[in-house]
Amino acid sequence: MIAEYFHEVEFRLKIAKIITDKSIDLREFSATEGMLRGKLLFVDGSMLEFMEYLQEENRLKYRFHLMEAGRRAPSPRYASRSKIN
Repeated sequence: MIAEYFHEVEFRLKIAKIITDKSIDLREFSATEGMLRGKLLFVDGSMLEFMEYLQEENRLKYRFHLMEAGRRAPSPRYASRSKIN
């Protein structure tokens, strides 16, 4: 079940002409539970970071973050931190 979903996602990403590069991590915890996350780089330079945690046919958690080309936020670990007194 999860394997079928992962296969479908991989297929759709492979044939998408607007994606220039991709990095995908698929984790199958059981036949009905898994997680997929990755980054997609589009022809216009924008990037989509995403994560889905699925159980059976339910998306229990998800995150999608689209960043425009040239407007990507710095990595949180390198962002400046202000002290709170």
